[in-house]
Amino acid sequence: MKSKLALVPFLCVPALVACSDDDDDGPAVTTIGASLDALGLSTLDTAVKAAELDDDLSGTGPFTLFAPTDAAFAALPAGVLSDLLDPLNQATLQELLLYHVVAGEVDSATAAGLATATTLQGDALIVDAVGGELYLDDARVVGADFLADNGIVHKLDKVLTPPTDLAATLTARGFTTLVGALADTGLDAALAGPGPFTVLAPTDAAFAALPAGFLAGLTLQELSEVLQYHVVSGRVRASEALAGGLATTLLGPSAVFALDGDTARVNGVALTSFNVPATNGVIHVLDAVLLPPDLPALASNAGLDTLVAALVAAGLDDDLAAPNGPFTVFAPTEAAFAAVPGEDLAALLEPANQAALQQLLLYHVVPGSLDSGDVLAAATLTTLEGSDLAVTVTPPTVGGADLVTLDVGATNGIVHAVDAVLVPPGFVFPLRAERGPRAQPSEGAAPGSAGDGLDTALVRTAGWRSGGEVLSGGSLEGLRLERRPDGALRVDLDAAADARAVEVRLTGTGLDALAATLVPAPGGVPLELSPERVTRTRDGAWQLAWSLPARLQAPELDLVLVPGRGARIDSLQLGLR
Repeated sequence: MKSKLALVPFLCVPALVACSDDDDDGPAVTTIGASLDALGLSTLDTAVKAAELDDDLSGTGPFTLFAPTDAAFAALPAGVLSDLLDPLNQATLQELLLYHVVAGEVDSATAAGLATATTLQGDALIVDAVGGELYLDDARVVGADFLADNGIVHKLDKVLTPPTDLAATLTARGFTTLVGALADTGLDAALAGPGPFTVLAPTDAAFAALPAGFLAGLTLQELSEVLQYHVVSGRVRASEALAGGLATTLLGPSAVFALDGDTARVNGVALTSFNVPATNGVIHVLDAVLLPPDLPALASNAGLDTLVAALVAAGLDDDLAAPNGPFTVFAPTEAAFAAVPGEDLAALLEPANQAALQQLLLYHVVPGSLDSGDVLAAATLTTLEGSDLAVTVTPPTVGGADLVTLDVGATNGIVHAVDAVLVPPGFVFPLRAERGPRAQPSEGAAPGSAGDGLDTALVRTAGWRSGGEVLSGGSLEGLRLERRPDGALRVDLDAAADARAVEVRLTGTGLDALAATLVPAPGGVPLELSPERVTRTRDGAWQLAWSLPARLQAPELDLVLVPGRGARIDSLQLGLR
């Protein structure tokens, strides 16, 4: 290089990923300057000679050259390359080429651990590793580690451009609609300021894909809000955004970043290019316009698919949508819903159990927009369901569930993710209404429905709830419920002789001393069987289970429940298989 140019080393940060060499072994080379044509970089070789930098790239070095391929030069807008090669523009060409060179010899594995690299032109390149690929600014390394006597060459799929400020970069890159909207709202001045900012920039095609008249129908305030949702404070590289998952926009609501295979996305929208450099920030290019999300939309963006499905099934998606609110939602993660027994979750999502699902979901919602500081400053929080959630600080929990993600903003509230489904006090998961023939009540059956919609061929289920001393509820054909004088409950299952297993779920108070016995009577001789399994569920219910070996199949089965002194059975659910 020319002696007047200082050699500036890479700025190193902890390693991210290694970049593999996509090419086979290259030809034998001498210096970088003498090897370009042999490496298939004929356009770059022509440009280097036109800039009179060929002797410099054959100097002592060592240098690292990020070399645009011939295809990269061919992809430049029409007329740009010829203008650069014009002798009148030699200084501009020199500046552009020197932006592709850094001092020192850095292989691809080492480069993958860098955040920036200062070029011989003077500005810093953004170095990033995304999806197993190495990037310099918005260019991908397509061939790596070609050694020369005085350094190393890596091939790029784009020509790098020295950075200008964000506003000028957007204009130069052809974001005509975005630039016009920024000017209309006065936000262009901010993007020409010191920043730094990260701009999520929709292309002109992205704006054109909006519904007809949508953009023109926005007030300047509404347009400003949409644009502010596309700007994040600070210079955030693509890998940093993907690692963080969430980014708070200037508007307030969060944008959700995720890697979908090899495709980087924000709110599900693909980043068609990223890490476009600017002197006061960075630009990531989008193929769609982002709209600020309300709470249901934010849950969808964040991949909380089960919660979204539950809100729709409960008919609460519109209630939690803008302009309603603000609300604070403690959102169970996908793993939290996966921990709920499948039958319970399936039952909750059935239309017949919508009221129970609404009760459960409203127990996750608190009025007002409470950030993590507000939440952890409270001892209890009253939910829209009406019950209170207990809050602890160490560890941070709400309703006994760990807070795993905090302060995810929406236009009408805020979301905190929790690692468990919260269950209101006294809540009983409903039974699943299997499809099948409707059972009819037998003589002496408890009053109430006859087990509408229950599948009497496969799974027989029934449930009762007591109100004071009066029992009401459901019955299958031949199934009777009675209260004995000693206070015990007896369930007569004489039509269930083909049952192989019995499971009971109970809620109430003082049930620790409950005695439960299943009494089959094979050949008329009763046997008393204690439950094989007794568990306490997260919602406070007791579950008891029995299996019946084939030799015990009996024409009659009785379930006898004897509460202890002062105990009360509030609800009973029974499953026969």
